[in-house]
Amino acid sequence: MLCEQFERTVRKDNGVPFEGLTLPIPADRRRGHDIKRQVKVLLHTDGALYVHHDPRMLARYSAQGQELTEDLSVAA
Repeated sequence: MLCEQFERTVRKDNGVPFEGLTLPIPADRRRGHDIKRQVKVLLHTDGALYVHHDPRMLARYSAQGQELTEDLSVAA
């Protein structure tokens, strides 16, 4: 198993509640607001959290809820 998938609803503060954490969704002019939007939270085996509104990934977080902003598409 690569990850577990959970459905959540974005709250009025533009945050996604998950396991005692609030995962804030970054603003994006193309999407407008995310309030009341159904999203998927993917919990990977390493503890990383990914928030998706299919097919787009909205944000990534560490297991502690810190937003991860590094670009994974760039090879090291």
